[in-house]
Amino acid sequence: MSKGIIDAMYWRLHSAYLRNQREEAAKFLSMLEEEAKDKPDGLLAEVGPVHLGRFRLIRERMRRGEYGRLYSGGSSAPDDAFPMAEEVDKQELEFCWDLVREPHALFSLMDVHPGAILVRELEMGEYGRCDFLVRDGRTWHVVEVKMGEAPFSVVAQIDKYRLAAELDMCMGLHDEVRAHVLAGGFGPYVASELSRLSVSMMRHKGDPDSLEKLAS
Repeated sequence: MSKGIIDAMYWRLHSAYLRNQREEAAKFLSMLEEEAKDKPDGLLAEVGPVHLGRFRLIRERMRRGEYGRLYSGGSSAPDDAFPMAEEVDKQELEFCWDLVREPHALFSLMDVHPGAILVRELEMGEYGRCDFLVRDGRTWHVVEVKMGEAPFSVVAQIDKYRLAAELDMCMGLHDEVRAHVLAGGFGPYVASELSRLSVSMMRHKGDPDSLEKLAS
């Protein structure tokens, strides 16, 4: 089946839900269910199995009056997140370019293919500029880099980058978005909130080979 009305309605619903536009989301959910009721396999055929799953999750949460993000429930805070790395002189810009030149350590900890595409400083419109986007097949990874202790603001910062990437799913280039923060250290609040939001944390000392993933 070629993509048509059902596909278009799904992406309008998807966008409205992620943007917390509740009246719009309710309208498009109703329209989509009406359009698909006589086509039991229409949604699967037009949006595919991954987005059929996202549709069902959106519908379930809307019926409960919940408009939260669509990633998993997260995990507990890692036990080893809190000690700060020793002070480093290298500036954030230099460290980011070192990651561009030597991405293998980062890719290994992110569990992505060595041939994944690393994009530096991706402009995400109203959501700002993400330090890195890693494109690994149908999965995209948004990455934010900090040199010292991760500030409180990084919680909202990485969440908006992931939201921007999820809204771009309508282009048909990816089906999943994962989020990562690299920093010299993570205080208790930041570590707790990033874990809750299913954001992976990596600690570093200013060079790619010092990267270590914090276990949750």
